[in-house]
Amino acid sequence: MGGSVILPLVLDHYPDASNLNKPAIPGRDSINNTEQIRLDYPRAGNYSIRVKAGLLTGNKQGFALAIQMDSADQVRFTYPLKGDVLTPGRANTLRWESSDTTKADLYYRSPEKDWELIQPGIDLRKEQFSWPVPVSINQLEFRLSTASRHYISDTITANLETRLFTGFNCEDSFLIYWHPVPEASAYQVYTVGSTKLEPFLRTADTLLIQAKKDNPRTHFTVAPVFDFSREGKKAYAFAYQNQQTDCYINNFLADANGTGSARLQLEIGSNYQVSAVRFEQATSTGIRTLQILPVATEPVYTITTPASDGLNLYRAVLQLSNGKEYTTRWKSVFQFNTSDFYVFPSPVRRGSPITILSKNPDENFLILTDMTGRQLVQLRLTETVQSITTHTLPAGLYIYHIYKNKRRIKTGRLVIH
Repeated sequence: MGGSVILPLVLDHYPDASNLNKPAIPGRDSINNTEQIRLDYPRAGNYSIRVKAGLLTGNKQGFALAIQMDSADQVRFTYPLKGDVLTPGRANTLRWESSDTTKADLYYRSPEKDWELIQPGIDLRKEQFSWPVPVSINQLEFRLSTASRHYISDTITANLETRLFTGFNCEDSFLIYWHPVPEASAYQVYTVGSTKLEPFLRTADTLLIQAKKDNPRTHFTVAPVFDFSREGKKAYAFAYQNQQTDCYINNFLADANGTGSARLQLEIGSNYQVSAVRFEQATSTGIRTLQILPVATEPVYTITTPASDGLNLYRAVLQLSNGKEYTTRWKSVFQFNTSDFYVFPSPVRRGSPITILSKNPDENFLILTDMTGRQLVQLRLTETVQSITTHTLPAGLYIYHIYKNKRRIKTGRLVIH
């Protein structure tokens, strides 16, 4: 070949940031033990390959030689390939390898649909193109068309990942669910094995209920399946027991809602087998039902209800179709409509606490005296709810005084029996 020598491709090793973006060029490689020589459009003839080592550890040393030949004027998609999943509504970079240096038109189509033009006249030498996949498409193919040939990609899946939620986490069972993915024919559920994700089951539903005695696994993820064959993008794997969801109940809130009113809100993990939600209030005569709401599509139930001055206690009860009930803890709502302080109960049984409610507990003191004026208790009011014990107080009539900045602002009587 006329004595010309072709050296392997090397990078410029000089420590300069600009060298990171420079392509490799032919040169002597004295660093790497794997080298590559490239011949573009080689002419017919004989070629000699010379291998030389600067320093051998013995009399001889073995080496391996691999040859790759690419046909001229060919194009091959390298991304996405079968099994890759694109993200709709966001730019996805298509990549290909090309020995064709002309231009091509880029198309896409959904299965059994016509080809639609994405971009005409793409320079094949750039070997990439960014394009946002329409959100309405979950399967598609790409085509690069030159003047003489068409190059078609594999069929690719495109979907936004769904999200997993814990519906309930009870003593004997748990429920997880996920948002449906448009056009999905089924869902493949995975669980985390000892070293990797393992297929658990395939279902057409969007929830999974398992008995804990039959399934000790706690980490799951799910992928949509299209046309019963191609899997889409998996959701982020999660541990169902770490989602702050108890046995159905996520959260219960009770807050003052203006003068003489309270707002109660129950959030549950799932409406599965739920028949109704009941809101209750604790009164001096027992527990009173405020309102019963039928099951709704959304897992949040809210009511407003009258609230009296002082302390109000509320809770929510979840009723299932099988007769079971799950109850929240009592929540307090305070109302200070006619007074800034409430001291109760009176009469109170000896040994039971006396509760003090303060609207603005700042620089206030409560002093408790007997009928002779002897001071028995002095309490600085620093919180909205505080209490004093009656274990050391004999039965009888007592007077309490509340002071602010050394000025008495409230007086009342207490009976201990």
